[in-house]
Parts: sequence; structure tokens; C-alpha cells
Amino acid sequence: MHNGKIKDKSMLKNLKSYVWFGIIAGFAATIPVPGQTPPSLGLRLFAGININGATGSNYVVQTTTDLAQTNSWTSVAFVRLPATNYLFVDTTAPATGNRFYRALLQNPPTNMVFIPPNTFNLGTPTNEVNRSADESPQTTVTISHGFWMGKYEVTQREYLAVIGSNPSGFPGDLNRPVESVSWLDATNYCAQLTQQELTAGHIPPGSHYRLPT
Repeated sequence: MHNGKIKDKSMLKNLKSYVWFGIIAGFAATIPVPGQTPPSLGLRLFAGININGATGSNYVVQTTTDLAQTNSWTSVAFVRLPATNYLFVDTTAPATGNRFYRALLQNPPTNMVFIPPNTFNLGTPTNEVNRSADESPQTTVTISHGFWMGKYEVTQREYLAVIGSNPSGFPGDLNRPVESVSWLDATNYCAQLTQQELTAGHIPPGSHYRLPT
């Protein structure tokens, strides 16, 4: 990290042992092809909810299509209020007449930090002193939705509690980071941790742990 920028893209590979959970919204682009009817401009309406709370407080926004089913609420976003009166707009799907929203105050998860929506530059400019070739090209990255990310590496103790085994080559202190795990091992840890936390009610419905991109 240098001047608020991630210099080396290979640094991202070292984040394998971190976990985070949240909701990611996808999007599709229309590309005109010769012989096809040109795309036309359309209007899409999106629903939202007004959240009143202390600036900096954390909320989870949930939605349902059936208010009679109390266990049908699912999470669509995590929000840290930038102001006491904040309008959250759900862009995951166009507005419908049978979708309802609520915002629940959320206590910060243990040992996790909130990553708010933002835009940053990945890499370094070509005129930076002592830069390396793998720090380019400089790319603008946009984080569209906020999420929680592990503040520390997953420890051997945490991995052992979920998976039941400790693959680390440096045992003796379970507070050390877990290592010697493959990508499949790491994603399996995230999946099993998600099921445990959902069952215990420690994370809201619709959220999950996963590796950072």
C-alpha cells in the first residue's frame, strides 16, 4: 500500500485467508450487433427506504415480498449512514408493487471492518519513482456496495473450529494465521462458516462469507 493505493496487483493474492460477507449486485450490458434492432432508451424505477439514525451507524437493509412470512426477509445491502437522514435505493432489481423493505441497526461484527462504496486507483502512475512493471496499468476500481471484511487473517484456531482439522505447517500456537490451504480449502471454509453463522443467527439472512475478489 502506498499513498492510499494498492501498488502491486499480486498483493491481492495474499488476501486468500481473509473472509468477508455481503451482497454483490450484478449488471448486464446491451451490445448492438449488425442486423439487430438498435436498443432503445427505457425508464427503470428503483425502490428505496429512508433510514434515520446516527451518522456512522451501521444498518442492514432487508427485503421481502410477503409480510405474513416473518422468516422471509433477506438482506440486500449493508449501509453505514453518511448522514442522519439517508435514502437507500435498491438497484438490484426494478421496483415492484409487492416488495417491502426494512432497515435494522447492526452491531459491527467481531474483528471486521466496514468497506464503504467508493472508487480508488489500483496500481501506480508511470512517473512514480521506484515503481515496478507489475504495478501497471493503473486502473480505476469502483466498489458499488458496502461490505464487511476480516480485520485480521483467519487463525488456526478459527479454521480448526469450523473444519475440524489444522493443515498449517507451523503449529504450536493456534493464534497464528492458518496457511498451507488451497483456494478450494479457503472457499470451503467460507461456505461452512456461513452455514454455521446463519444457523446461529449471527449474520442476517441473505448474507454470506466469501473471499475478496
